[in-house]
Amino acid sequence: MFALMLLPNALFGRIFLGQRLGRQLLVGVGVAMIGVTLLFLREIRIDPHGPGEVLTGIGFTTLAIFSASTANVMQGTRTARAYPMNSTLAVAMLIGAAFDATFATHDSSWIRNFYFTRFGSSTYAGFGFALCSFTQT
Repeated sequence: MFALMLLPNALFGRIFLGQRLGRQLLVGVGVAMIGVTLLFLREIRIDPHGPGEVLTGIGFTTLAIFSASTANVMQGTRTARAYPMNSTLAVAMLIGAAFDATFATHDSSWIRNFYFTRFGSSTYAGFGFALCSFTQT
């Protein structure tokens, strides 16, 4: 599903950075979206727990994709380019790893399971990059 990140990357790049969208990109993303939709339809039909579980997973994964896409597009802004990218990304990954470690060592297994199955470090890496990009002066 993260292969579909091309679409929000392209749309956010167009909206926030003024980049152009090519026809080949749009056709390729359309074909990919059809394929992923067919895979999800199959999962929804065969899941013994009903469609709710699959749709919940799709929703949370979509949030993670938008978060990661936001971080990708922010890397192209003037503010982000003014700082060394390697160290900024390292700090963002460290923040994500700290969230992972905090939840992994928590005593309650339902919180740990909820966090790792619904979110993950990609969401917090995006937030961490946003924090690092906009708090530096």
